[in-house]
Amino acid sequence: MKLVHKLTFALLSLFALGTACAENINMTDIWAVSPDQRIGGEFPASYSFTHSFLDEATPYVADVDSLTAATLTIRLQDNGNSQGGDETFRFVFGGQTFSGSNQTNAPFDYVINVGSALAGLSADGILDVTIFADSGSFRFVSSTLNIIGARGEVPPTEDIPEPLSIALMGLGLAGLTAARRRK
Repeated sequence: MKLVHKLTFALLSLFALGTACAENINMTDIWAVSPDQRIGGEFPASYSFTHSFLDEATPYVADVDSLTAATLTIRLQDNGNSQGGDETFRFVFGGQTFSGSNQTNAPFDYVINVGSALAGLSADGILDVTIFADSGSFRFVSSTLNIIGARGEVPPTEDIPEPLSIALMGLGLAGLTAARRRK
């Protein structure tokens, strides 16, 4: 009976050691243009780009990995408003809209919690962003998207048992058989 307890403990220990812990995801994608993209005034009234986590060294895997938070930081710089009044803009991404007015003659970072757009980002690892100049003109400098989450376990492509698992099961059955014969 002691042998059965020892074998059971050994098998449970091996199983516990073989169980993988979820790896954390903390990735950043940066979109920058050179020279800065002018938006509004005599230039186009909007600019679109895409953040993607599919081309990373260890890419985001949709329907396997899970995201818990994402932050979008967009840097704008004012061109200097010759017409007077506020220069206003909108960022549209994943069905979410962020509106504001630009700081005068200085680069400024707008940090946005990607709340309602997180589901779409989780679904495919891509976030499309469009910046609209509602009034005035400014320059788009860069955009940074940071995601936080956990890696999921990719299901095996075929149901082929691992050799170690089969060997462990065989050892366990052999031990049970040996213990039974000793009685």
